[in-house]
Amino acid sequence: MGKDNDYFDALCKEAQFTVEMLCSGYTEIRKANYAKRGIYFQAFTSLSTGFERIGKLCYLLIYAIEHGGSFPTDKHMKNEIGHDIIKLYKKIRDFKIKNNIEYDFLQDLDKPIYQSI
Repeated sequence: MGKDNDYFDALCKEAQFTVEMLCSGYTEIRKANYAKRGIYFQAFTSLSTGFERIGKLCYLLIYAIEHGGSFPTDKHMKNEIGHDIIKLYKKIRDFKIKNNIEYDFLQDLDKPIYQSI
């Protein structure tokens, strides 16, 4: 039971950090303007890091669901996923489709505009 709590605590801490990264990025992007170009860099760095981390959190949960509660190894995450946000997105989308999950908002990000962003 203790190990399960450790995993849950680690996931909660990672989720909290991810929210903070995304909020920081959203706050910075609202401040950005042509005179302060560095703010764009700060905003996009926080947002892209936040998107990657939330994708990895989703992937970890999907992996655990599909593998009887076990999580992928660090080696698996590094070699199979790395920092590939598109790969993460596709794995999450495939899980959503396979399990007939419907959102109350936009169903996918497959349009070229979203993929470009």
